[in-house]
Amino acid sequence: MKNTEARSDEINTGAESMVTVAVYDTTYVAGLAKSELESYDIPVFLVDEYTIGVNSLYANALGGIKVKVPERYAEDASRILRQELLPEEEALMQDFESSTQPFPKSLAWLYLLLGASGVVGFIMMLLRA
Repeated sequence: MKNTEARSDEINTGAESMVTVAVYDTTYVAGLAKSELESYDIPVFLVDEYTIGVNSLYANALGGIKVKVPERYAEDASRILRQELLPEEEALMQDFESSTQPFPKSLAWLYLLLGASGVVGFIMMLLRA
């Protein structure tokens, strides 16, 4: 019969250290941050979420709800929470901006003339009434 007990040193050898990337006072905001990071497939763990959720006065004593991610995701997670673009998103934006054509100035004058004629027509209609 096999020994199915796991030794504690076997469990911790493959574990990656968790890094705190943000701290929040309310469970609502911490949950939003967790959802945002999970949408980027970043594993997230909230520390003291339930304790502060039961009694919000514990937030100061415990130091808030800590958003923890594995160390390899820490830089990307903090950029996401600061609402900065990731490097791959910056590359996509630069490709998009370089591929879009500028608005032709000749059409801008046409739209300006159409708008002005609409305003003049509206004023004339008011004067006749």
